[in-house]
Amino acid sequence: MRPPCELVQNEYLPLVRATVAKLLYEKNLSQTEIASRMGITQAAVSKYLRSDSRTNQTIYDVGALSNRIAERLLSDSYSSSKVLQELCSGCMLSRVSSEICHRHSSTNIDLAEEKCQICSELLSGSNSVFTSRARIVQDMKQSLVMLEQSSLFPDLMPQVRPNLVVCEKNSRTPQDVLAVPGRITLVKGRARVLMHPQFGASRHTAELVLGAKRAWDTPRACLSLRGQDDIIKASESSGFATFRLDMACSDVAEILAEIERIEPGDSSLIAISVPGGIGIEPILYAFGPSGVKLVTNVLRVADIISK
Repeated sequence: MRPPCELVQNEYLPLVRATVAKLLYEKNLSQTEIASRMGITQAAVSKYLRSDSRTNQTIYDVGALSNRIAERLLSDSYSSSKVLQELCSGCMLSRVSSEICHRHSSTNIDLAEEKCQICSELLSGSNSVFTSRARIVQDMKQSLVMLEQSSLFPDLMPQVRPNLVVCEKNSRTPQDVLAVPGRITLVKGRARVLMHPQFGASRHTAELVLGAKRAWDTPRACLSLRGQDDIIKASESSGFATFRLDMACSDVAEILAEIERIEPGDSSLIAISVPGGIGIEPILYAFGPSGVKLVTNVLRVADIISK
């Protein structure tokens, strides 16, 4: 049980760091400046500058990667995420039938005999679980950017604050559903997401989208909105097949029982109005085939009620 990650941690990453530190030192940066840009301690920089990395540098061929990282760290438009993307991309490429792969196989005879292709299968897109999850993460990210950039969406936000959830075709439990931890909040009149989306971060809205998916097949995303009459009417004008429940309820099982009775026809955009009651805020649950498609139409609702 010695995965390539162990090799990356013990050999590859220290080698890249040492090479980058030396490149920055050659540009007349102090050890303190290098440590600040690389996000490591000054003591670590000192160790890397003293190390002899020439032999391993040939083994792993990190020269070009280290140069790209150093250039990014020296750039006026320096971005931590871009540097990390460069580093992780280099690592992943090296794990797909390249230096890290060869080095790992040479130190694990059983893997060499089995002609191991684990990294290639996981990183090349042939693993449906990985590619599907990556796709819905991108869908969620784009959807949340749209909500945060909208000056009109706050008009649709319920007092309990909305949550956006996105799932895939084979999602079965709330742990398979991507959601915003702590819900979407309001900061200075704009919707804001204060934590990165996580799988399993919602139960209530996640169970609703899973139940809607079982009942109607097409839903892959759900967003909770205020349930006032003007918003319900606007949803009907924005392409949503909109249905009103007769009684107030906040329990997921009760809402799902009502959902199972609804037949939305061919529409992929569906909205369910749950009336308010004592201590219960009226909510409009909007469903769509993807986060982006759902949010696009929700923002049309916001545009209608703003006029």
